[in-house]
Amino acid sequence: MPRDRLGLFASSLIPAYVRRTEGTERSVIDLFDLGLTNSEITEAVDRMFGAKVSKGTVSNITNRIISNIDSFKNRTMASEYAVIYIDATMMPLRRDTVQKEAVHIALGIRTDGTKENVILKIKRNAINSHSNLRF
Repeated sequence: MPRDRLGLFASSLIPAYVRRTEGTERSVIDLFDLGLTNSEITEAVDRMFGAKVSKGTVSNITNRIISNIDSFKNRTMASEYAVIYIDATMMPLRRDTVQKEAVHIALGIRTDGTKENVILKIKRNAINSHSNLRF
């Protein structure tokens, strides 16, 4: 942040004392979802925003996402659903290479009308995956 003698400089882009912007964090999360490593995310953010982000910062942001996933897996579910919709979509996912894999989604509608994601499950072999899917 530039300084002046009287301390009157104010950036119109980034508020004072803010280390990261919401756009930077959102970009890190999006790049993590695409399967980039922390080093690749650091380089991409530097190219996109011209801002240096350390691998540790990227790791801290992605760890929050992982903790959200863990809390989703360990949440208490409703004892009863009026309707459960089950569907799948093919998405390109990166493991060693990028391949399309089936992401199965079960959406439950409670008796009070609220919706809840019951399960998200990735099946590696999408061929006849509906016949061997177990929740």
